[in-house]
Order: sequence, then C-alpha cells, then structure tokens
Amino acid sequence: MKTRNGVFDYIGKIVIDISGFIGDTAVYFAVNGAKKVYAYELHPSTFELLRENIKRNTSQDIITVENIGAVVRPLKPKFSLSSTYLGLSAKSQTL
Repeated sequence: MKTRNGVFDYIGKIVIDISGFIGDTAVYFAVNGAKKVYAYELHPSTFELLRENIKRNTSQDIITVENIGAVVRPLKPKFSLSSTYLGLSAKSQTL
C-alpha cells in the first residue's frame, strides 16, 4: 500500500480491521476517508460495544461488522532438559 507523508493511504480504499475491539480504529478510518471498512471482533460483549460505537459515530453503510475472528492455535513448545542441570538420566529428554 502506498503512503502519503509516511502514513498509509487508505482514503477511498477498503480497510479490513481484524480484532476490531470497540470500533475505535474502524470509526477512525471511516470518518477519515476510507471507502468501506470491514471490522471483525470475536468476543461477544466487545462486539456489542463495537456495534454501538459505530452506530453513534459513523454512517453505518461505510462499516460492516461481523462477530467472528481469527484465532491462532496455541503452540505446544518442546523443551529439551539436560541431565547436567536437572539430575536426569545421561540422555536429554524432550517433554
């Protein structure tokens, strides 16, 4: 995306706001020239605040909201423990 004076140029463009929270970013883009804003918020109670904020502060035809989100599965890290430090067998063990 091109920048205008070091700021992303979103004027007249479509903006996607993932994790829209209470709608502050979506409202900012809408009132400052975005053509369309899609805001997504996963948490139900925060989503209701997002909807209310948009109703009070913008034209609702510019912002579309959805109560969905992107979730990354938690990582299952593997640790290698050395017997030198933990008194384990001579072979390192992976948890």
